[in-house]
Amino acid sequence: MTLAKLAALAAATTLTFGSALAQEAPAPAATIAPPAPAGASALSACLIQNHDPSIEAPMKAFLLAALQDQKEAAQSQVMAFGMAIAQSAMSNCDVTLQQMQAPGFQADVEGYGAWVGEKIMTEAMSGLGVM
Repeated sequence: MTLAKLAALAAATTLTFGSALAQEAPAPAATIAPPAPAGASALSACLIQNHDPSIEAPMKAFLLAALQDQKEAAQSQVMAFGMAIAQSAMSNCDVTLQQMQAPGFQADVEGYGAWVGEKIMTEAMSGLGVM
């Protein structure tokens, strides 16, 4: 996933998060995971179902680096995030390297990435008492 794609994903997550603020906030919890979006692809749903919280660290680091205009650090974290997703797709969702080359794979990964971004933002806002 390219830096531009992940940046677009972060922007989409912000838009999704904004609409979430307009809804009634859920009760605070240690981990708040949004449900898989309606119409999520089978791969996105599989990645969400098999989500490993350790995959959030490179996404958080990317967001911080991007906000601080640290291009090299952001690119490094995009690569780490992409590798973690690829590993999860192969080990949990039976995706092959050949399937990762298909055009639909990127869209499926972007759906999962948006879900991860929404989860990170929801937990951050909940921790601040905003949600």
